[in-house]
Amino acid sequence: MDVVNAVIQLKLGSDESYKEIAELSSLSKSGCSFEMQRSCAAGQLVSMVVPMPKDFRAYDLDEELYPVIALVQNCYEVKGPDGSRYRVGVAFVGKNFPPSYDADPLQTYHISGTSDEGMWKIAESGKAFKVRNAPRFWIEHRVTITWIRKEHRTTDKENTITVNVSATGALVVSKLKVKVGDKVKFASKDHDFYTIAIVRNKRDRDGLNPVLHLEFVERRFPVERLPVPQVTEVTNEDRDRLIAASKSEPVHLLSA
Repeated sequence: MDVVNAVIQLKLGSDESYKEIAELSSLSKSGCSFEMQRSCAAGQLVSMVVPMPKDFRAYDLDEELYPVIALVQNCYEVKGPDGSRYRVGVAFVGKNFPPSYDADPLQTYHISGTSDEGMWKIAESGKAFKVRNAPRFWIEHRVTITWIRKEHRTTDKENTITVNVSATGALVVSKLKVKVGDKVKFASKDHDFYTIAIVRNKRDRDGLNPVLHLEFVERRFPVERLPVPQVTEVTNEDRDRLIAASKSEPVHLLSA
């Protein structure tokens, strides 16, 4: 895959910001991941400019670049031969910051649903965001879940996709009539991964299929083997335009 870069900009305070060009390690309609030189806080909003493929976009279909606001879901330190960097996973939440961001750019948020355009909805968090022990990776991945109903001696099987996945669980799209507390078999053939999972939550979505929050109870998912999505629509010209745009000062992404 060609190198795909994005401009990331975040607020450090009311009058201070930080900007970096980062190489994406994964990209989907709902989010992406990358490494950068400084840390950011889970629950923090950042602005990005991405050379997004058209079929991944919710708006600006004919524009060269795609400005998008992203919610930091995880950020953890990784050490390499050149020192420490920070691996970050974000969820895309729309084109504009919420009004509360203008009052306090360090306000934290959490995901509260999805919009009609398929973007993540967010709500203000009343307390500091809790850092997860197992970071989530926002990637659409084909899996099979099977609901075994011993009392009826039947099984219901569904081929579906993940919304995100971590070593200890996954969020999957599902129409199975399961309840919280039910057990299902979770299978990822591409990773030779099979385990029993418990349904910890089930959430309906307006106009979309429900999602299940699954917790793996026997094995840990091999997140280190997750593939980088192929973004073949991004050309060298797209990348050059992005780099040129990022060098123009200032990049007005944080003003309402």
